[in-house]
Amino acid sequence: MVKPRELAISILVKTQEGFYGNLLLNKYLKSDILQKDRALITELVYGVMQNKIRLDHIISQFSKMKLSQISPFVKNAIRLGIYQGLFLDKVPVFAAVNESVDIVKRHEGKRAANFTNAILRSVFRDKDKISYPNKEKNIEEYLSVYYSFSPWLISRWSELFDVDFTERLCKAFNERPKLCIRINTIIATKEEIIARLSAEGVSMLPGYFADEALYLLDSPPINQLKSFSDGLVTPQDESSILASLALGVESTDMVLDVAAAPGGKTTHIAALMKNKGKIVAWDIHSHRIKLLKQNCERL
Repeated sequence: MVKPRELAISILVKTQEGFYGNLLLNKYLKSDILQKDRALITELVYGVMQNKIRLDHIISQFSKMKLSQISPFVKNAIRLGIYQGLFLDKVPVFAAVNESVDIVKRHEGKRAANFTNAILRSVFRDKDKISYPNKEKNIEEYLSVYYSFSPWLISRWSELFDVDFTERLCKAFNERPKLCIRINTIIATKEEIIARLSAEGVSMLPGYFADEALYLLDSPPINQLKSFSDGLVTPQDESSILASLALGVESTDMVLDVAAAPGGKTTHIAALMKNKGKIVAWDIHSHRIKLLKQNCERL
């Protein structure tokens, strides 16, 4: 029987080893997992990833041990517990604490479980004492920590815009997006693919800017769709789709994609080039190259 929180922690550990969170979710969220458990696991994984800087900032205020000294499994179990207790209304604090402690005890032993318990209980007991960088003295540091964006990115946005706009931008980016997919026009027309998806129980909306984009409102797990295995669609953010469109490639061009995995832009560019020309696609990680090849073959 799948334990949602335990699986979520294991996936989070793997994301910090260089694996993609969305691909891990597709791999582990199989059809025999209940829909409510799939939804919880997805919420926990994306929630912790999205708020990682803020969660670590909170942990550092209650732990005498440096974050770098805490094992990845224990660190993610604590992050998960804090995320549930502070960010999710439907999860009782006692459940958030007890689940994380029990999971750590099974995987890392009693001592690690006691440490996890002490940190989580301190956080929730003294949550009103959690502090963030002074917004008046250092607005960029505050935005980075509170909204969990890298300092260099906050600095760059502040240079391009202003701090008020940057904060609104952070809030907007932290809204949970709908899943976007790209239709594969090499294999079929947009109308044919939409008809196939509808027949498989998918409800969707068109993209905002790109004809190839569709947003899924309700759908079985995408990797379980025959449309997916047949190469008709692939998950890809619309912003990524727009990048390939902006490139303006022609069928006779040669393209170099230097950080290509998992292959969204590479395969989109191939479609835009009508499977002609040449694309050289690189990545520095061998397991990502394998994934890139699989996607190229499927699409």
